[in-house]
Amino acid sequence: MSPDGAYVGVWLTGHADQTYRHPITPGAFGGTVDSELNAALSQPEAELTPAGRSTLGARPVPAQGQSVWMAPVPRLAGTFHVVDAGDAASPRTAKISGRIAMVAGSCGDLTATAARLAAAGAAAMLAYASHGAACAGTIQGTPPLPSLAMRPVPARALLAAGNRAVRVVTHTSPEYAYDLAAAWHDRVPDGATVDATGDNVAALVEHYDTAGGTSADGLGLYENLTGFLPGMDSAVFGLSRRVPFPGTVTHYVTAAARWDKEAVVADDALGGAYAAFYSPGRTYAGGSTTQDTWFGGPIGAFSSAAAVQAYGWGVLSNRQGDSLYLQPPLITDAAGHGGEMLFWDEYEAKLYQAGQLVVDAWDPLMLMGYPAPPQPTRFRLDVDDHRSSVFWQHSTDIHTVWGFTSRTPAGDHAVLPLMDVRYAMPLSDRGTAPAGAFGFGVTLSMPAEVAATPVAAPRVEVSWDGGSGWQPAGLRGCTGTPSGAAGTVTRCQVVVANHAGGTASLRVTARDAAGRTVQQTIVDAYAVR
Repeated sequence: MSPDGAYVGVWLTGHADQTYRHPITPGAFGGTVDSELNAALSQPEAELTPAGRSTLGARPVPAQGQSVWMAPVPRLAGTFHVVDAGDAASPRTAKISGRIAMVAGSCGDLTATAARLAAAGAAAMLAYASHGAACAGTIQGTPPLPSLAMRPVPARALLAAGNRAVRVVTHTSPEYAYDLAAAWHDRVPDGATVDATGDNVAALVEHYDTAGGTSADGLGLYENLTGFLPGMDSAVFGLSRRVPFPGTVTHYVTAAARWDKEAVVADDALGGAYAAFYSPGRTYAGGSTTQDTWFGGPIGAFSSAAAVQAYGWGVLSNRQGDSLYLQPPLITDAAGHGGEMLFWDEYEAKLYQAGQLVVDAWDPLMLMGYPAPPQPTRFRLDVDDHRSSVFWQHSTDIHTVWGFTSRTPAGDHAVLPLMDVRYAMPLSDRGTAPAGAFGFGVTLSMPAEVAATPVAAPRVEVSWDGGSGWQPAGLRGCTGTPSGAAGTVTRCQVVVANHAGGTASLRVTARDAAGRTVQQTIVDAYAVR
């Protein structure tokens, strides 16, 4: 870093055992050298524990050209003995029946090796890189027996354990990951350890639900955590790996950092993303455990309190002077994670002023900076988010119409009163509900800096034919709850009679005491199983 605080010069990154720094001579070109240590660790797909020894990790054998993250994890559990079967090119097959056969490979095709070991009755193949080889090898098609690979050092340790019983368990999804970081301003420490125990880390328990499609449909979920250490103005990256879903992964993160989180659903074969949801950065207390659920339903559209806390009122629809900056919420899951618009044909918006269409937008940026008259004027904002794919089987269309009146604000800005509709619905991790009587909550509120007023007669409707026909849902009373600066928030209890199957679409219509309105329709909000 240069004396004026700018980043210049050389960035050195990579895997290293030792790092050296030469002092910088003070003067006109003086500066500082900062150092960071980043460790990203994950539970291995297979764990082998010899009796009385430490647990060793192993991973599935991939196909040629396939990332090991994408390789299917074989199911293997129990206690076995391990046999040294020699070289993978000509494995020894005597006395391997019911045992794990270890072979040394040289990045070649292990398909024939696996077949020979399976024919001899081996319980599994465990390959490792032979001396001088960079990898153990690959395998084509579905292996005839559970096939794993191990690094040479733990492989030698396993062979050295001799004829011990080895307890083996595989994990189709990692139960934990460690995202760790440490940093030093203007120095490289003389040795350093990143402590991942006790209050040095926080546990983030990430539950991944789905909007219909699962990993069984050829989809993978990628977790992306980015940490920002205080005073360093730079980021460290957590472990980005594919995990099957629905599922749960616990991340242990360095408590000193502020962590942004993103979850991306992608096609295993094509690689393209179907969904990308984001959680703004925040810190977590050391020793704490935080539960978070992604893609929980029904997925709708409402403002994010977390985004406002992280970035301020500018992330909301607002008026500055006589310009409207309309940033209506896009897709939002039940926990408040906001989703990105990935394709232009997923989105359209229309702005009406005094009943006249003034903006017809296919890009959200087209709603920014619209000139508004200074006197009180009625506006209607009509936003439609629609998507349907192997992942998007629920919430296939989210159509929200807001009505509000705006005038020149007295201060530098005013947040626009786009009423939020939120659901508290006990759905499964696959976005399903049981048949029969089904109850859930609906909350009507306002974004930050806007005081909500009571909603006298909201209406909730349900459709069983994709929104063609509607019938009223049962309301068991709606109450206005004073909530401080948030105003009076209206909460309703709703009961519907779920059909024996199919999907339910929902429509909520509301008008508050100040004349602000909303109608939100969610097509295929949830399925009945």
